[in-house]
Amino acid sequence: MEKNVDVIDRLINIGSKESYIKGDRTHVAYREVIASGTGKGNLHEFLNYNMRLFTKDTNLNDWFKHATEKNVYISEPTTTTQDFVNKKT
Repeated sequence: MEKNVDVIDRLINIGSKESYIKGDRTHVAYREVIASGTGKGNLHEFLNYNMRLFTKDTNLNDWFKHATEKNVYISEPTTTTQDFVNKKT
């Protein structure tokens, strides 16, 4: 049986949990506030599902870079750990 959820009620519910929606609580917020309405148990599953549904990307790191390239500056400093110096970035 499919559950009908009013979009406005859903947004109000999410917005009322602002203490959950902080950068340091991303996974907890998803699990406790959003997951019940998505059918995906964790944030990684949700992002991966939607990435594959709406884009041709198959890697979340690549998808993030493509999706944010015009709006987000990503700074990745050169590693000083010798084991990783010649690894793919």
